[in-house]
Amino acid sequence: MNNPDLRRVRGLAWAGVLGCVFFLVAAGLLQLTRSDLDPWQHTLSFYLHGPGSLWLCLAYLLLGVAMAAGGRLLCRLAPAPSPAGQAVMACLAVAGVGLVCVATGDRLFPPDQLSRPGLFHHFTAYCAFAAVLLALPVQALRFVAHPGWQRWAWTAAIGTLLCWSLAWLHVAGVAWLPRGGGQKLLIALLVSLLLAALLGLLHRLAAKHGNSRDNAGTTFSSDANHHHD
Repeated sequence: MNNPDLRRVRGLAWAGVLGCVFFLVAAGLLQLTRSDLDPWQHTLSFYLHGPGSLWLCLAYLLLGVAMAAGGRLLCRLAPAPSPAGQAVMACLAVAGVGLVCVATGDRLFPPDQLSRPGLFHHFTAYCAFAAVLLALPVQALRFVAHPGWQRWAWTAAIGTLLCWSLAWLHVAGVAWLPRGGGQKLLIALLVSLLLAALLGLLHRLAAKHGNSRDNAGTTFSSDANHHHD
């Protein structure tokens, strides 16, 4: 990977990291500052209206960008394009578009419609959730097959199992899991998995860049000694 490609990949990875962190911080702070909403019963969409809602709307938009960037980068883990990598990229791109639609679409509805079914919101939100949940097991299998990423396969596999379990419980509406709390826990776990993958990619890029510089220095020293002899 040449320097322009390396800088582009790093830029995408850092954009994804910042988008994930901003979303987690903004959503977390609103749980503490919005006394008019019950954090355990109200889902995150309710926070797209009222005080501080613009910050959450921006966080949704940035997370959508992070999803798309993460999908592009995860697709490039393999040396050659593969159907599995393309599937992950497509799923996360759909999720990113869904998040953008949720953020912008909810701004178009008056607050008194939050308690009634909104077809546009539900469609885009469920599309985003479904796309990410489909990408998780595929990417976990790709981690198993990719050299150097096998240790991430366990994290991805456990995270996939937890996310699918939470999603099923949320859809089933079990009595002991608060609807708002369960949804936010699922979202936080999904975003954290993406954040971990992006940070892992940045770590590998830094290590690879360091090794390439060391190899270049060794080659230069060997050439210099050979010329001296």
